[in-house]
Amino acid sequence: MNVVVASVVDTIDQNVWELFANNPFMTSAAQVVTSVGVIYVLLPLSVLCGLHIWRSTGSLLSATIPWIAVQMNSVVVASLKDWTSVARPPKEFWVVNATAGSFPSGHVANTTAFVVAAVVLLSQIHPSRQRALVGVGLFSCVAMAWSRLALNVHWLSDVLAGWCVGTATSLVVLRLMQQIKSQRENQLQTRG
Repeated sequence: MNVVVASVVDTIDQNVWELFANNPFMTSAAQVVTSVGVIYVLLPLSVLCGLHIWRSTGSLLSATIPWIAVQMNSVVVASLKDWTSVARPPKEFWVVNATAGSFPSGHVANTTAFVVAAVVLLSQIHPSRQRALVGVGLFSCVAMAWSRLALNVHWLSDVLAGWCVGTATSLVVLRLMQQIKSQRENQLQTRG
């Protein structure tokens, strides 16, 4: 069964990769999009988002969630890349340089982790803008995945896994922070 699944995934990966490798369209746009998915861009964005959350809610704990989600996700991705050691598409087709293993896409996972945390928290602050926030978030995650495929440095399975890893990490961080916040509120109520 595992051989069949691996064969199907490999075939899909190969077909999607060939689509992008044989149609090098919009690589300049893909390079701009992919440049946002690096940790030294996402962490300052997380800090800016956190400042807005802090100003809006007064909760320093909530303000740190996007930053923590990106940091934790980058550790998870690095561990998965080491553990799986999946090779990238053929290097002669790369439009940009890439390092480490292919699976999962760190750009997609880190972007998704930031976006999920930011959208959840900002939607709580601005409920009337929830649809717009979700739309911008989805577009950002899809654009990042597209850029990694268009630049021929990832397989489709890498970006799909990136979405899953980033979402899962962010949801775990959000849940843990909610539990910490609830415990702190319970302790304050008990004292009062």
